Amino acid sequence: MITLLRHEVRHQGGTHARIGSGRLFLLALPLCAFFSAGCQPAVRNQGQNGLLATYSMMTLTADLPERARVQAVIAAADAVVRSRGYGVETVRATEEEGSLLAIPPKSAGSPRVWINAARVEGGTRVQIKPQPWGDEDVARSLLDGILARLGM
Repeated sequence: MITLLRHEVRHQGGTHARIGSGRLFLLALPLCAFFSAGCQPAVRNQGQNGLLATYSMMTLTADLPERARVQAVIAAADAVVRSRGYGVETVRATEEEGSLLAIPPKSAGSPRVWINAARVEGGTRVQIKPQPWGDEDVARSLLDGILARLGM
């Protein structure tokens, strides 16, 4: 047996209206669909060698082969963002990990972007995070540029 919940809403003038849970569900459905669509990981091939890159939770992640050292990845990222008019506010790299913060020109309207690289078993993991709201197209375009500079 299904029981419909009823919610009372007080209107001006003291009258009550009842909204069934079915109607609340229908009102909430578009919001749930909107927010859940961004949670599904988008996996696509990138670069000449078809490396898999996954965009999830506003971050693009790709595992590069061992020949792509952290310092080389960060150097390639630096060159790519500068060639696209970004300024580089922060850049650091060791053999184990590195990061770069790219700031777009004020007129571009593009998001600022964090690019991180870290050694993982079998290679280097790259994460690209356009901020504050994420932008898959920007992230994938930057990764393509990085891979091209690395010959991948």
